[in-house]
Amino acid sequence: MKITTEMIDAAMRKATEAGLLPRHARREDVSINRELIRMVLLAALESNRKSGKPAVPDTKGGQSVEAAGGNGSRYSGMSNFMPGLR
Repeated sequence: MKITTEMIDAAMRKATEAGLLPRHARREDVSINRELIRMVLLAALESNRKSGKPAVPDTKGGQSVEAAGGNGSRYSGMSNFMPGLR
């Protein structure tokens, strides 16, 4: 399956709503974030294709997924791969 611009836009909106991406970002940060989202979608689709199972589990059961540093501050986790993303 090909990743479309619409898929990336929808994922960007959901990631922003979830607090994973900032609402107001610089233009170059938006470009980086779009590429990261594209990589995540590609990995999810590849995983789905190999296993035949849904790539993302349903979290409607009240579970919360949150990235937090040692001091409770949120960060993307991608700072390990790309300096300056913290």
